[in-house]
Amino acid sequence: MSQCSGTRSGFTLRFIAYAGFAYLLAILLFSLHHYREILIADGAFMVFEMCNTAWFPQAQNRLIILILDVLPVLAVNLNFSLKAVILSWILNYFIFYTICFGITALVLKDFLAAGILLATYAFTLSACFYNVANEIQPAAVLAVTAFSAIRNRGMQSIWRYVIYVMIFFIAFSHPLVGVALFLTAIWLTLWDYSSVVAALKKYYLLVLVFSSMLVLRMILATQNTYESFRLQVSPEMFTDFLTHLNFHYLRATAHFMLSAFPTLTVLLFSFIAIQLYRRAWRTLTVCLILTFAYTVVWFFYVNPQTPWLLNRYDHLTIRWYFPAAFLVVVSFFRTITTLPEQTALRKGFNLLLIVLLLFQLYWLHGTALLAQNTVRQYELLFAAARQQEGSKFYIPEEATCRWVYRSQVFVSSLVYSALAAPDSSLHIIIANTAHEKPVLQNPSDKILLSRNYSVSVYKLNKNYFKLHSGPYRRLETDLSECTGMPPP
Repeated sequence: MSQCSGTRSGFTLRFIAYAGFAYLLAILLFSLHHYREILIADGAFMVFEMCNTAWFPQAQNRLIILILDVLPVLAVNLNFSLKAVILSWILNYFIFYTICFGITALVLKDFLAAGILLATYAFTLSACFYNVANEIQPAAVLAVTAFSAIRNRGMQSIWRYVIYVMIFFIAFSHPLVGVALFLTAIWLTLWDYSSVVAALKKYYLLVLVFSSMLVLRMILATQNTYESFRLQVSPEMFTDFLTHLNFHYLRATAHFMLSAFPTLTVLLFSFIAIQLYRRAWRTLTVCLILTFAYTVVWFFYVNPQTPWLLNRYDHLTIRWYFPAAFLVVVSFFRTITTLPEQTALRKGFNLLLIVLLLFQLYWLHGTALLAQNTVRQYELLFAAARQQEGSKFYIPEEATCRWVYRSQVFVSSLVYSALAAPDSSLHIIIANTAHEKPVLQNPSDKILLSRNYSVSVYKLNKNYFKLHSGPYRRLETDLSECTGMPPP
């Protein structure tokens, strides 16, 4: 595509480069300090799999983990401690984002790509910063980097091979990344139709290869039990969707948007204001229609049974909204690059970005404190468990603190307890469904790591986890009065 105004602007590019590297460094230090809190969701499960198998975790055909999990897998094979494995995982993500940002800001000197990359990393999913395990943001960041390389270097020399490698990992990441790129492509086509058509003609082979990869990726998704379950549509879903279209749910949805994406909301309203000022009705209308349409689809698939389930602590709800969030980021920065650099609006952008990044750090700090409270609840459970015999326990749901992040207790309890030493390992589950009954009633060596996934205590990597064989024992404790994260 043609170079847009402001792509190589000097002052603004230097500014966003400084801001970007500073923010990346701040998040690295923040994450290293809160290394336990970021494992509350899927992170604990992936850490367990890496440590137990000394290999990459199962990721449902999301091969981008071959880039994201290199350091922790290496650390496990070198017999590093569990804490060192977790810290190396955080460092791996930091290196990945820093390299991508450095390529766009320093090598390609692309203000548009650097800005989109930074905002994608900072504002789209990091409300759930404690969920380090995700393939959506990295793949989107890689897509922005690849797009920048194509339009600034073309398919010349070594860049040709680098770009093909990047689009492979983009295609074989999370399916929602493909949805995000599709929405963005529609909006960009209506913004600058002639440039998009020219780019398609020039890079038709690349587009054909990438499209084929995406089709193959979706075919594989339909064959995977986990992903195909997420893609299922049933008559009951339509019934629930129509039932939930009422004032209480719509109010809860609006509250969710404001609480989960406050900085993104500011970008959206800034974009709307600039487009209204410039009377760019078509680009504004298309962006709003696409955002609203995907929001409807998102609400249909999220399908909250009660309004309070729409909260910013549910990482799945946050993830599913990524395509619309990414579209807002691209729309805003594409608009900013069309403004002359010395205008008041362009100068005001610098101040706005700094304020939003600082607010995001402040906001993440508050989220980390809540996650910290939840980790403390695990510590209370461990203290109670160590006063009893055995290392495998269950808690009836009615005797459990309702603020504990219950969906991941199965594996989080094992990982958190093993941080001190392998011999300190404990496994605690919540007995609230029929799935746990066979494990609880059968005095075997099995431990339950999710509602339908178990493993033998004899197949645990003894360098990291050591549990006793035998039945689960009831953990005599009452955590009804506690604080922490609201349950998803």
